[in-house]
Amino acid sequence: MRAALLLLVAAPAAAQPAPPTSAPQTTAPRPDQPGVMAPLLNAPRREGGDFGQAYRGRGSPPLLLLWNRRFSDAVQSDYALRASSRSSGETVTLDKPGARYTAESRGADNTLAATRLEEAQPAPVLSASDDARVESAFMARLRAAGVRFVDRAVAMRIAPGARDVAAGANVQALELAAIRARSRYLIEVRQLPAEQAPLGAAFRIEAKDLDTAAVLASFTTPGTPPQPRAPLVPGPTGFERAPPPPRPGPEQVGAQLAEELMQQLGSGW
Repeated sequence: MRAALLLLVAAPAAAQPAPPTSAPQTTAPRPDQPGVMAPLLNAPRREGGDFGQAYRGRGSPPLLLLWNRRFSDAVQSDYALRASSRSSGETVTLDKPGARYTAESRGADNTLAATRLEEAQPAPVLSASDDARVESAFMARLRAAGVRFVDRAVAMRIAPGARDVAAGANVQALELAAIRARSRYLIEVRQLPAEQAPLGAAFRIEAKDLDTAAVLASFTTPGTPPQPRAPLVPGPTGFERAPPPPRPGPEQVGAQLAEELMQQLGSGW
């Protein structure tokens, strides 16, 4: 009897339905609005990528950078000769009773001078400030990938026999010997007018092997970094595209130039 009573008392409790659970609140755009795009994830970037592996595989050779400068194809130095002459004279007269004595002296100074004719180098399109910032960012990005640089002026000054160079020397031969003693690879970067480019200039970049005369890379680029598609953001009438990012500055362009150079060398080196 007691067991039956307990069963009757417990039965209503077991039969009670569970309280309803509220569904999680979600926020979704109206049916007439486009779906929300998932955020773009930036993949981790290896410093230098394939270029870094190829560069280290060649023993990490130092590179010589000619910024706004062309490596001349002249094999000898040209000089302009300038000759000048200056004459002088003096006349002395002595009068005595019944006689006059006259003495004259004449002289000439001849000078021959030689002036070396230098090939005109490309003028930069950018202002001096922007030009320096682009160059610094370009070198910094390559240094981050392990690149070492050689300075042209220092290489020439410390070249063997540089102090004994006589007037009228072949500077082109001295330059080539000084460069090859310090570096095998040459990078030239020149600027071209380009109104649509971020900085108003495009960049002509060439990489050359001084031992084989091979052209390792040759391209022209505005240096525009890749821009992801603008995401959708809430607006007054629904979701809309976010405004485009600002135009890249000298630092971003310089780094992008280095990236494109490394891509070309990494794939063809």
